[in-house]
Amino acid sequence: MTTCSASVEARRGHRCFIAGDARDPEALVRGRRFSTAPIDRAEVGTLLHGSYGVLDIIELWGEFCERPVPSGGGLYPLELYVLAQRVRGLDGGVYHYVPLGHRLEVVRSDALPSHPSSEMFLGQPYLVNAAAIVVITAVVQRSLWKYEDRGYRYIVLEAGHVAQNLNLCAAALGIASLNLGGFFDEDIMALCRLDPHRELALYGVALGRAGTPDRLESRQPSDVDQAMRRF
Repeated sequence: MTTCSASVEARRGHRCFIAGDARDPEALVRGRRFSTAPIDRAEVGTLLHGSYGVLDIIELWGEFCERPVPSGGGLYPLELYVLAQRVRGLDGGVYHYVPLGHRLEVVRSDALPSHPSSEMFLGQPYLVNAAAIVVITAVVQRSLWKYEDRGYRYIVLEAGHVAQNLNLCAAALGIASLNLGGFFDEDIMALCRLDPHRELALYGVALGRAGTPDRLESRQPSDVDQAMRRF
């Protein structure tokens, strides 16, 4: 395992505070144009901790881990995987986030070819320049044992909460983000080494440095990217 960030504490009584003012609507950087500049490992740590980390451990009918999102029954069925392409201080590859302990464990240590990783997300070429992509997955039985079919609803709601937290934390750090609902499920699950009978890929969020300061321009693919889009 590798420590995700020395600057973000996940121990009892410590909470996640990040720089920047997310109340400013101009701070929310969304779009399809990423530069090739990297983001830092400490920033990845803050993003993961602020979206789905353990904020505190309290006594509530036993030990209970407080998290930054609501979860049906407090079951927290989601997992986060980082597809690292350009993260300073972190080798390229696939990592699984371990909230309790705030660490990353290596899933794949091989650097990810940028074009094939883009192809997995339905051939969206602008992902080639993304510094990292966070894949949100669900171990569905954690919810279904209690809520049965309704558990699926709670799972997808929770995934939306986590993605929104990633967007907001990224905005506070000055990092651009792009939410991704389209991907080839089997390819992503194979890349993250998921057992398809147990764990499913639900959502993705691409992260990186903005390729343009213009908010309108950032939402439109470049001419080259537009020509290369498959869907």
